[in-house]
Amino acid sequence: AALRRARRDRVLAAMSDLDLDACVFGREGNVRYASGVRRLWTASSRPFVPTCLILRDRDEVSLLSFSASYEGIPEEILPDDFFPVTWNPMNFVERFASTEGASQARRVGFDGLSPFFEGLMRQAFPNAEFVAAEEMMRGVRRAKLPEEIICLRTAAAIAESALYAAAREVRPGVTEKHLQATFLDRMCALGTSQFAQQGTFTQIDPGGRLRTITGDRTLDEGALVALAGGVLWAGYEGSLA
Repeated sequence: AALRRARRDRVLAAMSDLDLDACVFGREGNVRYASGVRRLWTASSRPFVPTCLILRDRDEVSLLSFSASYEGIPEEILPDDFFPVTWNPMNFVERFASTEGASQARRVGFDGLSPFFEGLMRQAFPNAEFVAAEEMMRGVRRAKLPEEIICLRTAAAIAESALYAAAREVRPGVTEKHLQATFLDRMCALGTSQFAQQGTFTQIDPGGRLRTITGDRTLDEGALVALAGGVLWAGYEGSLA
C-alpha cells in the first residue's frame, strides 16, 4: 500500500508540473504503476483501451479494470471504482462522463489514443485539450523507488531459481515442453503465477538458428539448448536467459 501511494504521488506531481487536470491510461505498465491492478489483456481486440482515470484535484484513481474478479484489487480501489469486463465502447464513455469532475477537466493526458477512441473521449471530456502523457509516465517510471528495486530483485531471483530448475532437467529424451513446465512449476512454488513471457526452451540444431517457440521436440544427445524465461512480481519483471 505504501509503494502504491508513493507511485501515485509521483504521478500526481508530474501531472501538476504539466498542468494536467486528468490522465487517462490504457497501457498496462502505466495502469499498473498508477493503480497497482493487473488487468486482463485486450490488445488482440483493440489497439487502445482507456481503462484508468486519474483526477488530480480528487487525488484518486477511478479504474476501468478488465479483470475476471476482485482478487488482487488494492484496498484503496473501492467497488464503485472498479469496472467489469465490457465489449461496448460506449460504456467507457458513459463511465468517464459520469465520473465527478471529469467533464470540467481542461487538460487531459493520454498515454495512447486511436482515432476511434479519440472521438469517443471527446464526448466524455467536451471542454478539454488532449495532451500526450506517455513521455511523462516514462520519466516517472524511469527513476525507481527503493521498494521498486526490491521488487525487481525479487522477480529476478524467482526467474533465476526457475531457470536453474529447468536447466537441471536438460538431458537426452526430455521434451522442450517439460523444461518449460519445470520453469513454470518452480515459479509458482516461489509465489507468483504471472510470467513475463511464454519463455524459450528449445534445442538449437547444428548450424541452425535459434527457435524461440517451445515445442514438443525431445532433446538429442550433445544438443545445444536455449533457456530463457521471465516472471512478474507485483508488476515488476525479472527475465533471464
